[in-house]
Amino acid sequence: MAIGRGNSIWGENHDRRLATPAGEQRTDDRYRGAVMSIDHSQRFEDLAERLRSISEELTELGIDALREAVDEGATSRPPVEKPIAAARRAVEKAIRVLDDAR
Repeated sequence: MAIGRGNSIWGENHDRRLATPAGEQRTDDRYRGAVMSIDHSQRFEDLAERLRSISEELTELGIDALREAVDEGATSRPPVEKPIAAARRAVEKAIRVLDDAR
């Protein structure tokens, strides 16, 4: 049996609709490249705000690690600060991706 819109491999007739929290219907168009009918802009904005808070926490954690190292007489970057900085950069990249998607 050919799989197309309206038929599944089990022969059921449906059009791949998913219920949304608002009770609306949206088409699952992952494979067709169409735009979903739900506006995700607010959800993206909320998530980006939470990520900004995490980024700030990571920045503070990194600064604390650098201060501790200086207080202990270190002359180079402490090893613990490297993954903190990498995580902060990854979070900031996620923020940019979400901001660009809105």
